[in-house]
Amino acid sequence: MAEDAYERLVAGIGSLSSDEERKAFLQTVLTPGELDDIVRRWEILELLSSGMPQRAIAEKLGVSLCKITRGARMLKENPCFGERLLSHAQATA
Repeated sequence: MAEDAYERLVAGIGSLSSDEERKAFLQTVLTPGELDDIVRRWEILELLSSGMPQRAIAEKLGVSLCKITRGARMLKENPCFGERLLSHAQATA
């Protein structure tokens, strides 16, 4: 990954001031399949943070345990980040 381009991308996303702008950005730069993948990962994180067992998540969403394990590892390695991001999203929903 080109680190400079990544930094510019993060800064660009940070400059977007509304949910509508963020939605338009995601829909413009991602294919429908890529957007579906990101939304599915988000659902996995939400369900994991709610305490749902990994096997139940796999059954509910029709995904492999590998995908769920990745999300669980992310929350375990960065619990404050995951909790902050998920709680902010729930508060604004």
